Order: sequence, then structure tokens, then C-alpha cells
Amino acid sequence: MRVRLILLAAAVILSACVGSQPEKLPAIEVIFSHYNVSGNHVVEIHEAKGVLVDKKDVRNIYEQPPYPGIHVYAYILGKNLRDVTPVTYVPLSKEGGSIKVYVGFRSPEEVPEKGDLLVVVVDVVEKKDGKFATVATDSKRITWNVSWEK
Repeated sequence: MRVRLILLAAAVILSACVGSQPEKLPAIEVIFSHYNVSGNHVVEIHEAKGVLVDKKDVRNIYEQPPYPGIHVYAYILGKNLRDVTPVTYVPLSKEGGSIKVYVGFRSPEEVPEKGDLLVVVVDVVEKKDGKFATVATDSKRITWNVSWEK
């Protein structure tokens, strides 16, 4: 009887562990630098690539991101210009040489197909002359190479 009870408890614990694995989602990992040098913003993309990440790592995604801020997004180019991803927002105060963010997708249907070209963009948007404007930008082209079941 004790052996059955121990086996049942072990089965419950194992099934809970298996069920709690984080869900992996496709995203664009972008590593960039941003510095504000005497009021002049400098931004440079160091690396951009397709990855599978934990669902919890894809956050700060907006259709209409807050202003001012650093906005990271991508144009998805396949056979046609298909879409622009949601924007990943980074506060304007964030500075450093290795800022890492993940750009996600709205739905599985919007995930690029293997071989699609993407143009990843980092824009620094600030108020200038009473209006919000892009004051620094960088872009990088990548080829999507992530396999993911939709």
C-alpha cells in the first residue's frame, strides 16, 4: 500500500513538473547600445536574430508605445511587405552598451517563414520643437531562420 501511495505521489509531482515548463515563443532578440551624450542620443544595433524564448521574456510590447522612449520593432519582408511587428518599449533613461530586448509577434500567423527577410529598427523618440520625433535610429537586416510549429 505504501509503495502505491509513493508511486502515486511521484507521478503527481512529475506531471506537475512537466506541465510547468515555460512555453517557448518565437521572437527577435535585439542587442543594442544607447547613450545620451550631452542631449544627443546615439544608438547602435550590435546583434539581431530570431530565437525561441520563454513567454515571460516577451514583454513591454505595444501597438502604440509610450513617448518619449526607445522603440524596437521589425518590418517583415517575405514575398510582399507583410507587416510591422508590435513595438517593444524601452525607457529613454536606459543607457548602456548591451541592452537586450525581445520583439514578439501578435499571433502565430504573423511569425515569419524560414528565409523571410526582416529589417529590425531601433528608434529613439523624443520631444523636439513641441512634437515627438525620431532623434536617433539604427537598423539591421536579418534572415529569419527559426523553426516553430504554429
